[in-house]
Amino acid sequence: MNKYLITEKLTPSYSLFKSQETMQNVAFNDDDFDYLEIDATDFTHCILTKMNLSNDQFHNCHFIEVVFVNCDLSNISFDNTLLRRCTFIDCKMIGTAFDNCLLEYVAFENCKENYMNLARTQLRTVSFEACDLSEAYLSECTFKNTEFSDCRLRRSEFLHSSLNDIDVSSCAIEGIRINPQDLRGAIVNEEQAVLLVGLLGVHMKE
Repeated sequence: MNKYLITEKLTPSYSLFKSQETMQNVAFNDDDFDYLEIDATDFTHCILTKMNLSNDQFHNCHFIEVVFVNCDLSNISFDNTLLRRCTFIDCKMIGTAFDNCLLEYVAFENCKENYMNLARTQLRTVSFEACDLSEAYLSECTFKNTEFSDCRLRRSEFLHSSLNDIDVSSCAIEGIRINPQDLRGAIVNEEQAVLLVGLLGVHMKE
C-alpha cells in the first residue's frame, strides 16, 4: 500500500488543538500538546513532526490526509474517530487506543505499538510495516485489505477477529491469542503453521 505523504509547504501552527474546530493545511513541529481532551475537531491535510501528544483524548474527530512523523502518541485515546489517508512514520504509539474507530487507507511504518488497542475498529486498506505490535489488542476488529509486513505480533490478541486472507507469514506471532475458527484462511509460513497447531487442539508426535 502506498503511504500518503505531504510534499507541498504548509502553514506553521503553534496554537493548541481545540474542540469543535477545523485545522486545515497546517504543519505542527516539535511541540508538547499532551494531556488535551479534544472533541469534534477536524484535521485535514496536516503534518505533525516530532510532536508530543501523549495522553491526549480525541472524541468524534476526523483526520483526513494527515501525516505523523516521529511523534509520541503513547496512551492517546481515539474513540468514534475517522482516520482516512493518514500515515504514521517512526511514531511511538505504546498503549494508543482506537476504540470503535474507522481507519481507511492508513499506513503505519516502523512504529512502536506495544499494547495498542484496536478493539471494535474497522480497518480498510490499512498497512503495518516493520511495526512492533507485541501484546496489542486487536479483538472484534473488521479487517479488509489489511497488511502486516515484518511486524512483531507476539502475544497479541485477535479474539473474534477473522484473519481470512490476512498474510502474517513475515511476522513474529509467538504467543498469539486467537480463536481457532478465526484462523481459517490466514496466510502463514511453515514454521508458523507448526506453532499454530496447538491452537487447534492437535499435538504433534516427535
